[in-house]
Amino acid sequence: MASKPTDEELKQKIEKLEKEASELKQTIESLRGSENKFHAFFGNSLDALFITMPDGRILEANPAACRMFDYTEEELIQGGRNLVVDLDDPRLPPALKERRRTGKFIGELTFKRKDGTKFPAEISSVIFKSREGDERVSIIIRDIQRRKAAELALRESEERFRFLTETVSDIIWTVDLNLSTTYVSPSIERVLGFTPEERKRQQVEEVLTPESLKLIQVLFAEELAKEKDKSVDPDRSMTNEVEYYRKDRTTVWLENAMKWIRDEKGAVIGIHGVSRDISKRKKAQIERDKLHAQLIQAQKMESVGRLAGGVAHDFNNMLGVILGRVEMMLMGMKPGDSSFEDLEEIQKAARRSADLTRQLLAFARRQAIAPKVLDLNDVVEGMLKMLRHLIGEDIDLIWHPDTRLWPVKMDPAQLDQILANLCMNAKDAIAGSGTVTIETENVIFDDVYCEKHAGSKPGRYVLLAVSDDGCGMDKEIQSHLFEPFFTTKEVGKGAGLGLATIYGIVKQNDG
Repeated sequence: MASKPTDEELKQKIEKLEKEASELKQTIESLRGSENKFHAFFGNSLDALFITMPDGRILEANPAACRMFDYTEEELIQGGRNLVVDLDDPRLPPALKERRRTGKFIGELTFKRKDGTKFPAEISSVIFKSREGDERVSIIIRDIQRRKAAELALRESEERFRFLTETVSDIIWTVDLNLSTTYVSPSIERVLGFTPEERKRQQVEEVLTPESLKLIQVLFAEELAKEKDKSVDPDRSMTNEVEYYRKDRTTVWLENAMKWIRDEKGAVIGIHGVSRDISKRKKAQIERDKLHAQLIQAQKMESVGRLAGGVAHDFNNMLGVILGRVEMMLMGMKPGDSSFEDLEEIQKAARRSADLTRQLLAFARRQAIAPKVLDLNDVVEGMLKMLRHLIGEDIDLIWHPDTRLWPVKMDPAQLDQILANLCMNAKDAIAGSGTVTIETENVIFDDVYCEKHAGSKPGRYVLLAVSDDGCGMDKEIQSHLFEPFFTTKEVGKGAGLGLATIYGIVKQNDG
């Protein structure tokens, strides 16, 4: 017969049972807490959640699953997995096979809604054991249709941008606030010769000419200063024309259209822009400005010529009366008479004035001439001795005639005026010793040349060129070159009619 337990042993057994009961209670409460958390997550998740059997029977579906597939939970439980899975998706069999083999599958599959529309989704499917020891499957499904559409739109946008940047002739670029290139389109190689990689390694001083760099720096400083003004449009654009270096160190003018790059807070972090080659436009503008200046000069010379011609004609008539009266008075006097010397001075002054009026008439193309056919080389060679004497011994006179020169028709006296005036001007431009060169040559003006040189006419011409190695003329002096009475010489050293006379003679002879 078994012995009866002592009070102490009973006490120990009671304490053990109480401890086990307490631990069981804690376990039950913990399980209940976990279950509550699971149901809270299960019910409030934005993703579709399913608890299923491995064969696809649905045991539970959360509200998000019902919304995603437009079924009630009862319909989902009754219909099972095949109600929502796209059975035509070729990825489905391999996914189920992987889950059976590894116990889980994570990837993308196609699903279908109640109305038959299909959509892509991410799925996470894991096999687990229930409390009873049976296999269950937890499934999380996330609709990625919008994300897929956004990815497709982004990919298409990137492809369009890539096509644009690789085919457009303009250069698309971005720089940071230090003007270092962060992106440039492949078209830079066609325009400037640099590859995009080469451009990114360049310093800004290697990109722009000094004048254009200064222009850009001033522009950006002014635009950054405007950022403090809240009324200024933050999306404003900037446009300018700057000169860039090509890889061969020549330069090209580009027009930049630019905007600020801003971060999510609106702060300026860089510039993006588009640059277009405007070299042809710039060249055409320069040509237009040049032609316009030539036209204005020609009109000015024409107006001055008409004025000078009218004045000279009237003045010449009055000088004729003065000279006639002086000669008549001198005829009735003897050299010793008291007024004889005064009348001679009047006669000299009148003759000098008559010479000036003849030059003015030559400038105005109203000089009486006697043109004849002549060989320009013969006329020049006949004057070489006189011209050498005119320019002095310290200056060498070099003569380069064209041996096949065409004949010209003009007054030989006018040719004498041209050569004498040009050689005198050359002499005055040379300080000390130097060289004056006279050349002749046949030239032909075509339509292209005449388009670029206002006042020219197409045809065959004979060129007479006089050059020297003297001090030359700046652009300001050149702009007044043929104006009557314009001179850079000291007072009394020249009347300023030499080149004006030559201009008139050349125009009078259709040159």
